[in-house]
Amino acid sequence: AACRDFVLAHVDLMTEHWKEQSSEQYKDPALALQMKRSVCANAQIDACGVDELPNEYSPLTADECDMCEALVIDLYQMVSSSVDRPNKAKTDPYFRLVGMMSEVCDELPMRHPIRKAERGPLLESCQDFWDEHEHTLLKLALKHDASFAQGLCSDVLDLCDGSIPKDEL
Repeated sequence: AACRDFVLAHVDLMTEHWKEQSSEQYKDPALALQMKRSVCANAQIDACGVDELPNEYSPLTADECDMCEALVIDLYQMVSSSVDRPNKAKTDPYFRLVGMMSEVCDELPMRHPIRKAERGPLLESCQDFWDEHEHTLLKLALKHDASFAQGLCSDVLDLCDGSIPKDEL
């Protein structure tokens, strides 16, 4: 009820930005991140601070550590917020969650700033990374604890020098 009341009170403000977009812009997955920055940090809504959102001035790169951390953070958030939190593989909830997780590279521009000129090559790098490490990344579907996610890129895959800070998950 509180969520519904909040949305009803702010629906005009939340949709104002959408009205200004062309139909072509709606097809751009990066629009979701732009909208989040515009609406979430709006002083009238005050749902989050700009400093809590991905920084446009520090776009995602194809560096393996950066890519790994971006994917692990996205996947961990996906698993944490999912209704389906399977405890065993080969169950319907597991396959539903794995299906969502396998789209993580397609959704990357929705969650991370990426320079438009670099989007194609970066998404291709993401897909290559996913293909190479899919088996390990999918372990997040069954291991729901933050400590596993924090150490995945550093301890398990040995791609980063340090663990992901818990407040970034």
